[in-house]
Order: sequence, then C-alpha cells, then structure tokens
Amino acid sequence: MVILMQYIGLAISLFFAYQVYKDAKARGNDAAIFWAIATFLAWIIVLPIYWFKHMRD
Repeated sequence: MVILMQYIGLAISLFFAYQVYKDAKARGNDAAIFWAIATFLAWIIVLPIYWFKHMRD
C-alpha cells in the first residue's frame, strides 16, 4: 500500500511539472525547464508561486 501511494505521489508531481512546463513554454518563458524541475521536486510550494506569478496575466 505504501509503495502504491509513493507512485501516486510521483505521478502527481510529474503531472504538475508537465503542466507548468507546457504553460511556461506557451508563454515564452525562458526558465520553463527550471519551473518544471522545481515543480517536480516541491510542487506543494512551487505550484502556488508559479500560479500567482504567471497565471494571473
């Protein structure tokens, strides 16, 4: 059960990282890969920061 939860957490992190990367590339952000890696590593912190910084435009 614990292993399944780890895979689910990994899938969620990967999903959010991909969505942030795709959005950043569409907006022409040069740091898209940075945002994606940061989101993958710490999405609970980085995703709200990205949201407030870039998505409000």
